[in-house]
Amino acid sequence: MLFLPPLMTKLYRKYFLIFVFVQLLTTAKAQISKPDSIKYLVEAQIYYNQTQKAENTIQQYPKRNTTFYFLKGKIFFAQGNFIKAKANFMRAESAKKNTALYQISACFAQLSDFKNAAIFLEKYLYSRNKMLISEVKTDTLFKDFRKSKAWALLFKQDFYSQYELELNDANVSFKNQKYDLAYDILDKLILKKKNKVDAYLLRFKIHMDRNYLKAARQDIEKVIELKSRKQDYKLMLAQVLFKQKKYRKAEKVLSKIAASKQRVSCQFYFLVAKNAFQLKKYSKAIRNIDIYLQFYYNDFKALFLKAEILTHQEDFYASLPLYGKCIKNEPSAKLLNARANAYYQCNTFIYAEKDLLLSLDYEPNNRDTYYQKGFVRLALGDIAGAKSDWEKAQKLGLYKAADAIEKYCKKM
Repeated sequence: MLFLPPLMTKLYRKYFLIFVFVQLLTTAKAQISKPDSIKYLVEAQIYYNQTQKAENTIQQYPKRNTTFYFLKGKIFFAQGNFIKAKANFMRAESAKKNTALYQISACFAQLSDFKNAAIFLEKYLYSRNKMLISEVKTDTLFKDFRKSKAWALLFKQDFYSQYELELNDANVSFKNQKYDLAYDILDKLILKKKNKVDAYLLRFKIHMDRNYLKAARQDIEKVIELKSRKQDYKLMLAQVLFKQKKYRKAEKVLSKIAASKQRVSCQFYFLVAKNAFQLKKYSKAIRNIDIYLQFYYNDFKALFLKAEILTHQEDFYASLPLYGKCIKNEPSAKLLNARANAYYQCNTFIYAEKDLLLSLDYEPNNRDTYYQKGFVRLALGDIAGAKSDWEKAQKLGLYKAADAIEKYCKKM
């Protein structure tokens, strides 16, 4: 566990925090447009089942366009108001063709109007960018619809090309963990259709699932070569580079995405924050994680990241409630050790010791915890206890604990 330098003076700390807060507000406003901000907030409110709030939020959307009506449809669908959802999805579809056919069909299916559900699903299945056949046929939204005559009649037609059916077979094999078969199908498809991105994308997904990062990067770079304008693919490349620990390369890709001024998903800000943290660019990291947490305030991975950023900025007091939320959600040795470090830096040694004792309940043989607890006990004046902890850490293979014993326990 890393022990950071002592706290800055209270006066300096006060003005430093005020400066950081003002910087956060101005930068956040500069980085995110009002339409995007409202879209992210509505999506987050639907995710957290706050659909009444989402209804109020969507009214602030500046344009009555496809996005506005599609989001309204999602809100009403989440509420179970399928009539209003259908009406809004239809308006979205009128504004932009092939935008909401699937959702309209799902609304009719929920209303048990299987005839109209089939009409709109048929239109969707004739469109170019459709889901794979197995995904459509297993969608729980069509659970009752699947039992109807309308469904049976609909799927007597051939909506999928041979290429799409083979792509589907590869996806089913992947989901069933038959990786060799999935790879075999995709390799053959790519040889036959070198300019089709779908096979590369699916193979990329399998590589990522199996942590084959070099191969994943090659496939997503090929997708970008074929579809260079789509920012989602560049975000995927940045994710691979991040996992490869190529943080500077990831930063370059993320900077290009930001410079394009095209709409990105909210996850973009989370990834920028994670990458900036690894590069020790803590101000940039905090700006971006704050943008993300405006919307997904209960994402515990994001809360932990913010706590870690604050710790590295030596803002230990601010990190404590964030660690607390994460521990309350799912306690672990890692989280308890992190909060213990923050308590230690705040000179609240008793609480630090309590966290480390709890941590050992989760990982009884964690040598780093014993090493850390030794310093906490030393701070409490318990030299014998500190020596005991360091001896346990040394027995568990942490040889630097011997240096601590030599330095602090000589007189015993």
